[in-house]
Amino acid sequence: DNPVADPSDSEQLVSPEDKEHTTDFTYFAMQQMMPCSLDASSNGSRSTFSHGFPGLACRYCAGNPGGRKFFYRTADILGGNHSHIPNHLMS
Repeated sequence: DNPVADPSDSEQLVSPEDKEHTTDFTYFAMQQMMPCSLDASSNGSRSTFSHGFPGLACRYCAGNPGGRKFFYRTADILGGNHSHIPNHLMS
């Protein structure tokens, strides 16, 4: 059994063409995420983001209570905080 999720194409954040533009580690980490949007139930401390704001959700805990979601206002902020994603995946 392969523990890595096999998402449908509609849930993919990265494509095979993206692999040449990043490290294997980052490519793999982003394969484990899926698109999501901020809703009222997951707003929490993210009050500066409006409902519907796009983000990333861990495909392993998405839909579960307390499922981890990541919201970044800019690509620079994502780049500076990217370690949160693999840290979550390894926990």
